[in-house]
Amino acid sequence: MVLAAGAASAAEIWPDGSAVDAWFADRTPVEARLKGREYRFDENGIFPDGQSKTAAIQALIDRAAAEGGGVIVATPGIYRSGSLFFKPKVHLRLQEGAIIQAADDPKEFPTMPSRIEGKTRPFTAALINADRCDGFTLVGPGILDGNGYPAWRSNTLDREEGRIRSNIEGRRVRILFVSRSRDVRVSGVRLQNSQFWTQHFWQCENLRLENVNVFSANRVIGHVGCCTDGVDLDAVKNAVIRGCRIENFDD
Repeated sequence: MVLAAGAASAAEIWPDGSAVDAWFADRTPVEARLKGREYRFDENGIFPDGQSKTAAIQALIDRAAAEGGGVIVATPGIYRSGSLFFKPKVHLRLQEGAIIQAADDPKEFPTMPSRIEGKTRPFTAALINADRCDGFTLVGPGILDGNGYPAWRSNTLDREEGRIRSNIEGRRVRILFVSRSRDVRVSGVRLQNSQFWTQHFWQCENLRLENVNVFSANRVIGHVGCCTDGVDLDAVKNAVIRGCRIENFDD
């Protein structure tokens, strides 16, 4: 079931006559979930110097997981990164002015087993990945930036030359892919300039997207940001999408 903002309360019923579960009416502040130690970029040698921070950020995620979990805190600045893989009990907070931006080098985004176009198949890993991470929480007000312009330009040139590629071709990167996880919450973050699908949730249960701002321009200097879906719910059970603004080329 998916409940859109303002569509129903716990006391109401679904169109089929079944009761709306109280979970849908829960308004517990997201901050209450972010308990445990904070692992700040600026206190762990991660600085916005224009170089790739993939290895350093992943090492911090792995360390937090080994120490029992906590919150990765992206402090203000622009951090270039390839695919990051979150672990159970490790969450992400992007402070005001913090931007994690997809790196230019496609080698920083490995091809691995994934889910795309309704099938499980090899595909390019997302910028932020969380698999089997019950309780995974991503909060703003900072930004995840997919660095989409090069992919948009390539797509436009292909179309002008008569080459129409399917979604499973090429190496376009999603911003966020969360899979096989329960009790997932994304709140107050801006997701922008995705190369491909912006948010993809597969086999998740009890998912909340609240006050998320998605922006991928329809056209930038004549180039189309094709298939930058705002939200893709794939075999998801129970979802609330509330207070979100989505401006993009597709779903």
